[in-house]
Amino acid sequence: MVSLEEVAIARPDPSELLSLMQQTEKQRDRRPLAYERLIGTWRLLWVANARKQRGRGVQMGAGRYLPAWLGITLTYTPAQRVENRVQLGPVALTLTGPVRCAANPSILAFDFTAVQVQWGNRTLYQGTMRGGAAAEAQFPEKPLREQAFFVYFYVGLQAIAARGRGGGLALWHRLGTPSGAPASIPTSIPDPP
Repeated sequence: MVSLEEVAIARPDPSELLSLMQQTEKQRDRRPLAYERLIGTWRLLWVANARKQRGRGVQMGAGRYLPAWLGITLTYTPAQRVENRVQLGPVALTLTGPVRCAANPSILAFDFTAVQVQWGNRTLYQGTMRGGAAAEAQFPEKPLREQAFFVYFYVGLQAIAARGRGGGLALWHRLGTPSGAPASIPTSIPDPP
């Protein structure tokens, strides 16, 4: 079985990757999340949705790779901000806002307070959302139960994996090479087979 760092190259079957993700989550390191290790741009590679079923609890879907033509990225900045960008051809939707590491060591809470829509290099719309500056000012004091968050259970040089507030799983692959990383690590995600 491949490691989470190798998934972008090896592209294991989605159900095999689901097993690997669940196994990694069970064995996760319980130390506090080092936000500095998240800084950079990460492309969403694979997702598995959680489904609540009556009498059975939460069941995980098999998971699926995102198509190469759909670019969904997360960018974490040193200023503790996040940018979530969805790129489809020349059209891009970008949401930005603050992030914070919660008291639970693996939780990263976030809120989106600004939105931008672009066609190529041209900005079609730019504005605030969900309360804008006022919501951003209140963000650090908001209880976690009222915020969106990821519980990161794997943070590597080239891959990060998390469970979202709704119970789904996601795997991202780093775009670009962090300083000190081996030159053989790919900086882009290949098309699926």
